Formats: sequence, structure tokens, C-alpha cells
Amino acid sequence: LPHITPAEWTEFRTHLLPVFADCYAAVPHLSLERLAALRAAGAIDILESGDNAAFLSGPDGGVTVRVGAQDHAFAAMVDARGQSAALPCDLAFPSLVAALSDGTAPLQAPFLLPLQDARMGRVFCLSMPQLLDRYPFSQGLPDCDSLSAIAVTAMLQDEGTPRAFPR
Repeated sequence: LPHITPAEWTEFRTHLLPVFADCYAAVPHLSLERLAALRAAGAIDILESGDNAAFLSGPDGGVTVRVGAQDHAFAAMVDARGQSAALPCDLAFPSLVAALSDGTAPLQAPFLLPLQDARMGRVFCLSMPQLLDRYPFSQGLPDCDSLSAIAVTAMLQDEGTPRAFPR
């Protein structure tokens, strides 16, 4: 990466980065050691749930995980499955979704929602599920700077006069 030009970096981020697969083997070794130590000490249980698991409210505010015919009760649960990708039409704002001209197209930089009528103004969407389809490695805070800079730069473009967001 230190040898690529800014244009090549832009090309890489636009076309190649979205198709890379995640490497779970790259989870820091120390994190895995700590998790294994907590499990060995009996402080936590780890359960592989799979696609057919059901997560139910358990007694006393806990969680019951049903895997097949077997129920597992937990006082608390950490859901490490990550968020699923969603389309703009999956946003939880019915009137905004109704105003979209195409709610099925994945969001791309500068993250401007396609509204039916330009008089409605401009709405930028940096919602993580809506970004995951095109930007699968977006991780909330680590990407806030770069993704918001893209949206803010687009917001600052008045009447065709581009202005870059100061970094």
C-alpha cells in the first residue's frame, strides 16, 4: 500500500475493497486467549448457534437460545454475529422510505438517498446496515471519519462549487 498512488487507492477502495472476504483468523491472538481463559474459568459459556437458532426472552430478563430441540439459558448474551446488510427500503422511517425513488439500490458514496423529488432536499444515510452491502468492512467508529468526510464534502458542494471537507 505505501507504493500506490492516491488514484490507485481510490480505485482500490471503490472497486476491490468491497469484495474482499473477512479473515476471522486475524482476530488478535490475545483476544482469543482471554476468551479461552474466561471459558476455562467458568466465567462464560460459548455456544455456536448457527442459522436455525432462536433467541428468546428468558426468565428474569435473561436469554434462552434454542438450537434445534435444545434450550440454553443465559443471564446475559453477547451477540457477536454482526449486523446484516440492509437496503435503503429497510430503514425504520416509513415516510422516508415512501419518498425513495429506488429503495433497492445499495448505497454508494456520497451516501445520498435517491428521493423521488429533488424539492424534498438531500438526505444522506450513514446507517451501518445500509452501508454493509457495498462497504462490508465498515465498523462504526473506525470508519466514522472517512465515511462522514465523504458525506460532508458532498453536503458542502453548493451549486456545483466543490469544497473539500477539511481534515
